[in-house]
Amino acid sequence: MTDTQSLIKSREEAQYEEAFEAMVRHLEERRRTDRHFSPEVMRRYLKDAYFWQECDWLGNGAVFDTNVAAIIAAHEHVLAEWEAEEKE
Repeated sequence: MTDTQSLIKSREEAQYEEAFEAMVRHLEERRRTDRHFSPEVMRRYLKDAYFWQECDWLGNGAVFDTNVAAIIAAHEHVLAEWEAEEKE
């Protein structure tokens, strides 16, 4: 891997982590403050995110793809934690 490729990969990883952490914070805050927010609502948002991930036929670009992947991962993470708490 060249230095340029390493730099690009490093930037994409940093962007992913930043987007993931921001979305987790947002979802956790919304869960605490919005009494209408539920796992079902979160599943609908997740469904939309999967849709946008698949709508890449025009080529959204690396930034968009990285952000959508982080958004999906954050929703899956928070939803899994929420469902685990409800089972307890």
